[in-house]
Amino acid sequence: MISDAERVARLQRQVSAFGGARSPLDQQIDGMRLVVAGPQIFEIPTAWTFHEFLLSYGQSQLGADWIIANAKNHPLVMHLVKGRAGIRPTGASDGQFVAATMNGDLFAFLSFAYDLFTLSDNAEVQTSLFDRLRKPDQYQGARYEMFVAASLLRAGFKIAFEDESDSRTSHCEFTATSKQTGRSFSVEAKSRHRKSPTSDDEATPKSGMYRLMQNALAKNGSHERIIFADVNLPPDDQPVFQMSWHHEVTASLNELEQKQKTDDPWPQAIVFFTNRIISPWRSTAGGNATVLLTAINHPLFKTKELREAAERQYPEIGILFGAVNELRRPPSHFFAQ
Repeated sequence: MISDAERVARLQRQVSAFGGARSPLDQQIDGMRLVVAGPQIFEIPTAWTFHEFLLSYGQSQLGADWIIANAKNHPLVMHLVKGRAGIRPTGASDGQFVAATMNGDLFAFLSFAYDLFTLSDNAEVQTSLFDRLRKPDQYQGARYEMFVAASLLRAGFKIAFEDESDSRTSHCEFTATSKQTGRSFSVEAKSRHRKSPTSDDEATPKSGMYRLMQNALAKNGSHERIIFADVNLPPDDQPVFQMSWHHEVTASLNELEQKQKTDDPWPQAIVFFTNRIISPWRSTAGGNATVLLTAINHPLFKTKELREAAERQYPEIGILFGAVNELRRPPSHFFAQ
């Protein structure tokens, strides 16, 4: 029988790994493990890790025929093929599990599968979003929207997608409501598009986020706004505010504020600038993922001193910042292992 102390410790481990999202529901029966993923139930070998489940789950949702048909032109399939080919067992074993060295492509595919699993198990996977994800020319934006939605779920938000078929007006991607505070936000996700995966520029491009932010701010929203904007650059190799793009995006927001119309200013918005280590256009094995929290027309998020007040007024934003930073990596094992 599990003691109260062990039950609390287990709950703490689950929250540390999955945040506000539901941890995987699984049950061992007759040497197999049943895993719930939203409306689906999967039967896998008991010895499989959570990573092994995600690798299988991601492929099952894409479909074997689709994977074969898109082997040479879709970033996800290229990540899958290169990632599996690059697996190198380390030789470490505890009798059941053999450790393997993670590579950048494998991590990219597992992260996709984990975000998809989180959406399916805690909200829904919109058909329109998944259709866009499967199209090479629309993959980048759809993949980022999936990452943002999964991050919000792990931060303890409920999400409701906007009606994509309503073309009468532009609108944000979805509404996110904090289960802790009850505050709702209109959320927009934008990813900066770069050149094709085959290009190999020697010089790192600038962030170029000014027009992207204009487009995000122009969307209609029913609540306070959160904008996620990914610069889609090579992974950072310097701490926060020591990379050139960190200063570029801050300058872009300042310029937007300075040039806005006095009688029709931009709406107030909390902004998350991200640069993930999972670039859709290149294989990335090293470097740092970076998240910068700032705002436009919102003085509480402008200085370090005022941010302490912002954390008290917007506790859910602090939790979201932690989820984007710390809960993006899929746990390696089921908790029973």
